[in-house]
Amino acid sequence: MGVRRVFYWSCQRGNDIQFFERAKAAVLKFDSSVSSEADVEVQPWKEICYLQYELQKTEINQLTATANSLTGKLYRVHFSDLPSECFFLVGNDLIQAETQVLSILRKLKNLQTKVETSVEGSRFNLGDVIVRLGVFRRRNNTTPTLVMDIEYRPCLLAVGGQQKIEIILDTILSHLPTFGKPTELRLDLTEQDYGLSHEFGPRHSALQYIKLFETITSKN
Repeated sequence: MGVRRVFYWSCQRGNDIQFFERAKAAVLKFDSSVSSEADVEVQPWKEICYLQYELQKTEINQLTATANSLTGKLYRVHFSDLPSECFFLVGNDLIQAETQVLSILRKLKNLQTKVETSVEGSRFNLGDVIVRLGVFRRRNNTTPTLVMDIEYRPCLLAVGGQQKIEIILDTILSHLPTFGKPTELRLDLTEQDYGLSHEFGPRHSALQYIKLFETITSKN
């Protein structure tokens, strides 16, 4: 895995498929040796994020006979290229675990899924570069969002590869003159609050998608 950065555009309702096809054509033009989609390794891509699991706890104060309800949020992310792994964020605790843990969570009756979101599209293998392109979807969401995830594989450091990804993005955007600059969720990917290492890994990506989904859903 290399360094990844995630960008997105808001689409008008009904135009998400058109946006996707135009962006896909631009991605394929990134590599000048590619003459058609048949020359590129293309795989299905899907990321799922379950947002706002409510964690409810009631504490009883024995002296005053009052109850204080404490609530928190549990976020869960699944990546299609890591089918046996899942990622959780509770407060500032970012945890990577095997999917068997889900059988335990299903037994906890006070966990309720509030929002389920997904990004679904295609993964384009372009040598040192992998571009993931998909449409963000949420139940009852009226504003589709196009998501582009650019990975530069030769670089493993979280703070490295940023300039290279900017060049890759600008090259793709040169074939999308009417798209304009996308929005990027800016994160300090070495932020110690989440216990992230300097070497980029799946936990960095999980944090990016949790924050991305949280940002988009808050606007809809």
